[in-house]
Amino acid sequence: MEKNNLNNLDNNLFNYVDNLLEDLDFKNNSYFSALQDKKFDKEDFIETQIQFYTVAKFFPRFLLELVNKLPDSDLRLNIIENLYEDHCQGVSKDNLNTFLSFLNNLGVSKQDIEKRQLWPETRMFIMSAWGTCALDDKLVAASLLGTIEYMFLYISSTLEDYVLKNNWLSQEHLGYYTCHEKLDKKHAKDFFDLVSKSWEIVEEERYYIKQGINLGAYSLNLLFNELYKYRKQRLYRKITQDHIRINY
Repeated sequence: MEKNNLNNLDNNLFNYVDNLLEDLDFKNNSYFSALQDKKFDKEDFIETQIQFYTVAKFFPRFLLELVNKLPDSDLRLNIIENLYEDHCQGVSKDNLNTFLSFLNNLGVSKQDIEKRQLWPETRMFIMSAWGTCALDDKLVAASLLGTIEYMFLYISSTLEDYVLKNNWLSQEHLGYYTCHEKLDKKHAKDFFDLVSKSWEIVEEERYYIKQGINLGAYSLNLLFNELYKYRKQRLYRKITQDHIRINY
């Protein structure tokens, strides 16, 4: 993840994001360090990716919550376009299906996924991001999502390289992470564009933007540390309903 690789963003805003990720030592958290040091067993890696499948499943809902907060139709259309791109312009191989194909290619069936329990660490990340986008200020929500998308530039590249170097899959079978390495740069910029003017002009607004950036960086970094920490556990269930019931 190179510094300042999103064009036309306020340098102070961008430097704040980069400096925060450096302070967190994000690139060297336990998950990515294990990948870089080739100390991640295939079965453990797959187990953590089954958990992340549920994150990918619910991420579009975070975007919809933000759309509801935007007063300007042009701003809403930018985020709706992101959703459309995540669904591959409406064709059957949408964002979630490309992740399912990635897992299928690693030997995991949809039935295998449905048998797994959702770890509390995964639920905590989902509900924190979702709750922020639903209940908090639009500046907090947009900067949180922009930070997550920006961090995912590095995540996609690192995971893709590891899978290829270990000959677990060929390039054409990576699907999800190859797609996101291309899309996340644009999506991160779109979210940060929503807050960049407020960052430049109003100190009070800058505080809320920092809150979103801080939460996005902290929560995603924590999630991957926790996924690695509990990578050996195998938790199963007897039911196949959605992990999260929506009651609002």
